[in-house]
Amino acid sequence: MVADEVRSLATRTQESTEEIRRIVDKLRQGASGATQTMDQSREQASQNAEQIQDTYSSLEQVRNSVDSINLQMASINQAVKEQREGSLQIGEHMETIRQNAQDNTQSAQTSQQAATDVSRLVEEQLNIITRFK
Repeated sequence: MVADEVRSLATRTQESTEEIRRIVDKLRQGASGATQTMDQSREQASQNAEQIQDTYSSLEQVRNSVDSINLQMASINQAVKEQREGSLQIGEHMETIRQNAQDNTQSAQTSQQAATDVSRLVEEQLNIITRFK
């Protein structure tokens, strides 16, 4: 009877040992999968950081271009205003020329306002991106 109990105990011990081995194997597989997932996530985060940096650089270039355009538009606006004043001095016989200069002035002011609005929007986007860095 003792031998039967010893055999039974040995069998249960062997079964328990096998079950523990299966559990350890599953844990190893799970840990390996988690490690791979973390590595992939780290790589994706690195790529996202690079893309954000590229986007930031691009937006910075756009902002610089818009600033340059604003300066050019201010210069154009000033030139158009001077042109308008000169046209007014010519007199009534030159009404057509004066009207064209006035139209150009309005277009330049509208363009300058649009460029200023775009510059402000770019600055807001840069601020948002900077907060995510």
